[in-house]
Amino acid sequence: MRANRGLITLILPLALLLSACGDDDTEPSSAPGGSSSESAPVDSGEGDSDGSGATATLNVMDCSAITAEEMAPLLGDGVGSAEVPPGGGNCTYSLDDPSLPTAALSQLTVNDYADGFDGAKANIANVVGAGTIDGTASDVPGIGDGAVVIAGSTNAGTMGVGLVLLGEDVVRVWVLPGSDLSTDRITEITTGILELVASKA
Repeated sequence: MRANRGLITLILPLALLLSACGDDDTEPSSAPGGSSSESAPVDSGEGDSDGSGATATLNVMDCSAITAEEMAPLLGDGVGSAEVPPGGGNCTYSLDDPSLPTAALSQLTVNDYADGFDGAKANIANVVGAGTIDGTASDVPGIGDGAVVIAGSTNAGTMGVGLVLLGEDVVRVWVLPGSDLSTDRITEITTGILELVASKA
């Protein structure tokens, strides 16, 4: 857990500084932890991109939308905590047992990505500060207005990244295993967190 928190703190400041870039080759908010001068996206009230009119009203970045108690069973159970790192930018969840995974959530809007959610999905494997995830992204049907997950190794170790579209908002999930976990298990954890996030919208 200590190593996961350190990785989250080191990687995310760079990622969040690049989050407003309009170039498809630069992935907005690609890794967990750290601080940002950005504020949380505000619901535009314009409905989602498929015309259903659904909009997200939750804010995952201040840890108010999902409690540590709700997240803990997905990470492996036990006593957990949720905290916003100094400077904000995401909510980080961890358990007291350092062998169990750590997760972080951040939130942007489709307008923060070149080509909207399609642009976010196209660049999901690019993790600022950790390189590219060696894995294949997969769409996950039935979660929010669209969801995608990838898990695999990076320069900074194994991790999972997921995106879920909720109206105009895009919530990004990072999962960093505390010990060796298969990519299938990391994918399962990441998908479960996306489902929990979508259930709150």
